[in-house]
Amino acid sequence: MGVRLQDALRSDYRIERELEVTAGLQHPHILPVLANGARDGLLYYITPFVEGESLRIRLAREGKLSVDDAVAILGELKPFLDEARRGLSALRSDPARP
Repeated sequence: MGVRLQDALRSDYRIERELEVTAGLQHPHILPVLANGARDGLLYYITPFVEGESLRIRLAREGKLSVDDAVAILGELKPFLDEARRGLSALRSDPARP
C-alpha cells in the first residue's frame, strides 16, 4: 500500500472517530452532528446552522474585548472546554487509533 493511501486511510479513520466522539459530547456550545458520510471521496458532516456573530468577526469589528466581556466569554467556555477535554481523552485512549 502506498504511503499516500496509508495516510488517507489513517486520516479518514481519524475524522470518523472524531465525529463519533463529538456526537457523544453534550454541551450548549458544541453543535450536534446531525449526519455524516462520504461522497465522491470526501468526508462530510452536517450540523445545525447557528445565527449570530462569531468571536472572530466581533474582534475584527471591535479590535479587542473589554475585560468584563472577555471574562464573561471565558466563563461560558470553561464547561465547554471541560467537555471537549473528555472527548479528547476518549480519542487518545482509542486502542484502534493508528
